[in-house]
Amino acid sequence: MASLGFLLARAASSVANPTSAQRQILERLSRLQARLDEGLLRVAMLGQFKRGKSTLLNALLGAPAVPIGVTPVTAIPTFIKAGPKAAARITFQDGKEPLVTSVAGEIPGVLERYISEVKNPHNRFNVEIVEIEVRSEFLDHGIVLIDTPGVGSTFVQNTRAAEAVLTECDAAVFVVSPDPPITEAEVSYLSKVQELIPKIFFALNRVDLLDSQERSTAERFLADVLKEQPIVPQPFRIFSISAKQGLQAKLNRDSQALVARGFELLEQIFAGELAREKREIVFATGRMRSISLVGELLFQSKLEHKALLMPEEDLKQKAGTFESSVARFGAPCPISYWLIEPGC
Repeated sequence: MASLGFLLARAASSVANPTSAQRQILERLSRLQARLDEGLLRVAMLGQFKRGKSTLLNALLGAPAVPIGVTPVTAIPTFIKAGPKAAARITFQDGKEPLVTSVAGEIPGVLERYISEVKNPHNRFNVEIVEIEVRSEFLDHGIVLIDTPGVGSTFVQNTRAAEAVLTECDAAVFVVSPDPPITEAEVSYLSKVQELIPKIFFALNRVDLLDSQERSTAERFLADVLKEQPIVPQPFRIFSISAKQGLQAKLNRDSQALVARGFELLEQIFAGELAREKREIVFATGRMRSISLVGELLFQSKLEHKALLMPEEDLKQKAGTFESSVARFGAPCPISYWLIEPGC
């Protein structure tokens, strides 16, 4: 981990006077370095909308930490970590003072107002990130849970937010359900997930709605679909669960019901395997992101160096073409790309 940090620092210091585009990449490198220094394992609940991701997260925590509902609720990625007491922090994109509350009675209302699509449609409040602290032995192992918007819902911005947060994750639970079975859209999203996150588990939720034969059929179908995906590493693990009944079992302190709802094995993975392998997983994702970002920085530097070598008249002509494109259609790519490859 230390050697990776050294390489990141060296890459950042290699650009003495960064341009705007280079500075953006350097800021991402800096955030990655901060994540590596923090050493926390970020595990995301991923999948299509209304598959029960938020309910599963609440069931793992044993408390209604994030809001749930019959319509798409989670519109903003929400990060939950261990803390001495319950607290919530809302950070805004426009630089406005963050909203912080540690009053337990206020937290549910604050979260619903800023996380939900109903209260915060199209993210009109310009929320950048929502962070929650809870008292949890489960998270004391250095794990952060991330509740993500579902992909494929009515709201395209939810899908964009769900895809954007992938670079913040080290591991994931990909949540599906038997009705409908895993879809082509979910398989496509899974491909994007697998490219960025090395450790993925699969949760087949709502199996309480099936009889034993239907459950076996649903499990075989999901396994067959996953086997056909070359990007999914073999073997993979599927956990058949009922998030709704698991949450109720946690609230009732019913250990037998918890086992029956499929949560014992999933919790063992979090408290055992992920806790033990935390450092290795964080390093693996950090290495993947470092290679990608340093590659971007090198490519951007080459583009801008090539642009500087162009005759002044060529630069003026291509810059004029770029400005015309912006006026007509909006910028399709950074101006430095246009200087090299007009019309990209």
